[in-house]
Amino acid sequence: MSQRFLVIIFILFTMFCCKSDPKGQKESENINQKSTSDPFYCKVDSLTLEYLSNKTYRIAKETCKTTIIDREFILNERALIGLRKGIHNVLEKEELNSPILIKEVKWESFDQEYITVWYKQKDNIWCPFHSYKYSKSTKF
Repeated sequence: MSQRFLVIIFILFTMFCCKSDPKGQKESENINQKSTSDPFYCKVDSLTLEYLSNKTYRIAKETCKTTIIDREFILNERALIGLRKGIHNVLEKEELNSPILIKEVKWESFDQEYITVWYKQKDNIWCPFHSYKYSKSTKF
């Protein structure tokens, strides 16, 4: 009887020790994955001109919180030269002379180039109206 008891104890002990710990697995998964609440979170594979040109500022920032430039300016108070010169081609003349708040955001794409997107507010939502992808070596 004592051998049988020892075998049962051994089997139970082995089963208990080999049991996977779901809580432990969850903790190790959290260590290996960046949280979207991380201030440096960036899903770099999504940073394409097509993607950023069609997403609101909020969604774009949720995709990649790490930006190179993230600033605002009043449209008719800044000279539209260099990279911003392309804005002339997409806005109406009345808009160009109006004090419209513009948000300018620059990301580094997955292929090591820059993407700049300009947003203007529509119903309190920052919507893209122009974007441009260019090499890091481009001179404006």
